[in-house]
Amino acid sequence: MNRSITKSFQTFDEELECVICTGRLLNAKFLQCLHSFCAECLERCVTVRGNIEGTCRLRSIPCPLCREETILPDNGINGLKPNNLANKVVQALEGNDHCAKLMDSELCCESCRTKRSRAVAYCQDCRHFICRDCVGSHSSLKQILSGHRIKPLNDLRRSLVKTKNGYKDANHGKTCYQHNGQVKTHFCETCSMLVCIRCTGDTHPEPHHVCVEAKDAVKTRLRSIQELVEQGHDKQKEVADALRTIDRQRNEARHVVRCLQQEINDAADAAVENALKSIDFQRLTLLKETDRLDEFLTGKYDELEAARLGVGSLLSNARSFGVKLMKNPSVKVLLTFDKLNTTLHNLVSEQWDKASVDYIHSITKNVRFESQENAQWVSVGTLVDPNQWSLSRSIPIPESKSGEVSSMSYCSSGSLFLAHFNGVVEEMTVDGKITHVLNTGSDIRDMAVLSDRTIVILDGTWQIAVYDPTGKKSRMIHSKNGSTGFTCLTADADDMIFAGEFHRDTISVFAKDGRQVESIPAGGITPYRIVVANSGQIVLSHSPASVSVLNRDGDVECTVHRKQWQYALVCCDTKENIYILSGSRDEKKLISVHKYTLEGYIVECVVRHVEVDVGSWHPRIDCTPDGNLALVTKTKVDIYSSRSVIERERKELEQEDSERNEMQEENSQP
Repeated sequence: MNRSITKSFQTFDEELECVICTGRLLNAKFLQCLHSFCAECLERCVTVRGNIEGTCRLRSIPCPLCREETILPDNGINGLKPNNLANKVVQALEGNDHCAKLMDSELCCESCRTKRSRAVAYCQDCRHFICRDCVGSHSSLKQILSGHRIKPLNDLRRSLVKTKNGYKDANHGKTCYQHNGQVKTHFCETCSMLVCIRCTGDTHPEPHHVCVEAKDAVKTRLRSIQELVEQGHDKQKEVADALRTIDRQRNEARHVVRCLQQEINDAADAAVENALKSIDFQRLTLLKETDRLDEFLTGKYDELEAARLGVGSLLSNARSFGVKLMKNPSVKVLLTFDKLNTTLHNLVSEQWDKASVDYIHSITKNVRFESQENAQWVSVGTLVDPNQWSLSRSIPIPESKSGEVSSMSYCSSGSLFLAHFNGVVEEMTVDGKITHVLNTGSDIRDMAVLSDRTIVILDGTWQIAVYDPTGKKSRMIHSKNGSTGFTCLTADADDMIFAGEFHRDTISVFAKDGRQVESIPAGGITPYRIVVANSGQIVLSHSPASVSVLNRDGDVECTVHRKQWQYALVCCDTKENIYILSGSRDEKKLISVHKYTLEGYIVECVVRHVEVDVGSWHPRIDCTPDGNLALVTKTKVDIYSSRSVIERERKELEQEDSERNEMQEENSQP
């Protein structure tokens, strides 16, 4: 045994001491208080206490150290849990001591009183090294020492194996240290350990333990191993097939990814080429316009220069003629005076048309070039996950209301409100159960629901009616300043009411009590659908089949329009995404829904070319509080949910990482 290990064992030798017999623990057993004692010492304690109490069967035993009571099992002390660590340490120490004594050439008899006789054998039952005389005594006292097993020291020394740290017994582990070296010929199935024949009736008795001969246990396990080896052979084939399948599918996946990358590169190259062609065409067009501007300005300045040169030439000639007349006065002065005088007077009094020059100069000064690099975003395309969105459930609309839905809205609690043209508002649960009905008695054009379940309605007169949560009409909001009414309405997260107005190109903002708090220019747009993003930006559906995003100053930040759209309706989720429901211009029953950013960039297709029964009115869409998309047609409300495989896998991996980190933190805490 390693000397450093032996030394370490000796440093806590007190922990291996039984306080009852003051010797090393032998077949140590745990009490309920986790103190350990020799099994034989505990048996003696049970016997003594039984004699005191006058009973042969105790139900419990107090700990000799702390006095805590331990309930005894049916089989008494043997049923207590063994202190395996202490037993193994003691066994190792005793085995090491035994080997050390065997190697001592001056080993003396441990049985004789004189302690001077040299030992020649070892009694495995007395556990003493004995001399020749004591060996003889064992033979002569057969009735007392019958059955004691005596081993010559030379035979024991031959069983020692030399190691780099000393010697060890080659039979270590094969004999039972609890029963004086009995060979372990049996195997306890319950404890999974080798035991001797005496252990089967002492520390491993039936019915609490199942012991079989070791050779039978070996045969049983060999048969089990053989079956597992055969199963492993079949499993190896299965693993090989799986690896080939994985390798094939990995190569297919790589091929698909390479094809996608090539398609993206081709699309990007084509987009760049088309963009460059478009830019080059615009550049040539603009340069031609500048050439025409240069020709116009040059011609104008040439005309002005020619006019000034003409006046200068006439003036120079008239002055020269006048100077000659003054130098040579004659009758000729009388003949030319009138014409010369008139000419010089006209030339001197002539006013320069500076306004024409300033006009031309103003054109030069004010002409400029405005870059429109952000006016149009060039899209290469999108990588579409075919399983990203799918129809999760449908809520049927009662036949009596079929085809009459004019608007829908979700409140923060998750309830769905459906407004019908005939003036009825129905509140429904997520499974389609109607929980509340409000009859307004007026046609409904549009509707919004506030956080406290107040219902705001655009009625048949195109004015706004507000109903409190009890269903009572609390106020009316009328359009002003020459407007004939409102076109649409919505409410933001702060319960502010936004309404578009006819013929005013204005978005009016009202508080819940009806006060107008803001008027926002709509950039020349009359909307028929309006939503407000959490960031405060206003999203409008308007003709012709377009969606525009405005800031709170009324500036149009972007517009989305497609020629193939017949109409475009919009809603907005809590993550600043907008969803555009569009109807096909060619097929009126085909609709699609695309997700865009507030900057007008397309993100993905949610619903593509779905055939619906739209009736005489367009479908409606809205985002649910949990991030799904609700689509209302003539007969039902369809709920679409995101089913992204990639996103789901990413979230599952994040969840696993989070749980793993939590477990590591818990394990690291003292």
